[in-house]
Amino acid sequence: MQTDPVPAPLWRLRQGAAWRDVGGEVFVITEDRAFHRVRTASGADILRAIAAAPVTADSLAELVVARYAVDRPTAARDIERFLADLDRLGIAAITAVEAGPGAPGAPRAG
Repeated sequence: MQTDPVPAPLWRLRQGAAWRDVGGEVFVITEDRAFHRVRTASGADILRAIAAAPVTADSLAELVVARYAVDRPTAARDIERFLADLDRLGIAAITAVEAGPGAPGAPRAG
């Protein structure tokens, strides 16, 4: 018996946060007017992905594994920590849950 995958949270840039890519460095100003500089290339890639469209932590881990010399478990662990930091700083937040098979709004086969 096959079970349906568990729907995953979708992360997005928090409303009220603004970001800019300046010379390959990413800067963010949050709604509380705090200024943040993303100091690593991988962190900048993650922030760009979140700013482009809501994305799962799993998709972000795939991005990091594809671009950097890191194994999947390490990437997944680091992504979870980074997303928690972005949430705590008011930069990113969970916006919704990815629609799994059979979920309301999920595409239907046939």
